[in-house]
Amino acid sequence: MIITPFEFGLFILGFIFVCGVFLILFRKKPKIPNKLANKFIRKINDTRSLDSAHAILNAHKYFVAAISVLFPDSKLSAAKKISKISSSFPNEKNVWYFHKLRNRIAHEVEIKVYFADAENARRHFTRAIKSLTKK
Repeated sequence: MIITPFEFGLFILGFIFVCGVFLILFRKKPKIPNKLANKFIRKINDTRSLDSAHAILNAHKYFVAAISVLFPDSKLSAAKKISKISSSFPNEKNVWYFHKLRNRIAHEVEIKVYFADAENARRHFTRAIKSLTKK
């Protein structure tokens, strides 16, 4: 059986396509070292001594610092960093909610923040960090 150049070209294109699909599906996602993740989680938990608004601001700051480990030498904003890896979070919508709440706290004058908001922010930022750690 003789293979024509056209058939050989189709075979090569198919092979390249299949390899590309495997690379996309099975690529290693960036991870935060456990020791570093635990350091930031501890700092997030330490925000319990603050009032709710400041607790959210600081928890967000430590969350962004933790994910910044994945972007060395990067000048990206917090939102851009989150957007680049948010699909890895099991609680993506919650992370975005608390990121937006943090922005409202930072930029609006009259905003009411409850203790439960701060607790939930800590819980969701911690969960997102844990989802990025090496297992």
